[in-house]
Amino acid sequence: MIETGGYQKFLRRAELFDYGTFQGQFRSLLEDLKAGRPPSPEKYSQLSPEAIKFLTENPNLPEGELSIICFYLFTSAKPGDQRSIIEKIKK
Repeated sequence: MIETGGYQKFLRRAELFDYGTFQGQFRSLLEDLKAGRPPSPEKYSQLSPEAIKFLTENPNLPEGELSIICFYLFTSAKPGDQRSIIEKIKK
């Protein structure tokens, strides 16, 4: 199998995740949003202020879409990546 640079980048990024912690925080984030509680910057430090604002300003997203959007925002490495995701969603 030929390993491309993208695949190597994926492997390096995957090694950084603690999946147990991620799963707990992700579920907690979804529960907070479904209950109408804005995400706390202290609790979800991986979310940029712009991502928190976007999630707070769009409380009526369908559950499936909310899960997908939160997953991509939650796993984005940089605030700039989160901004790009938000811009694509808004279009």
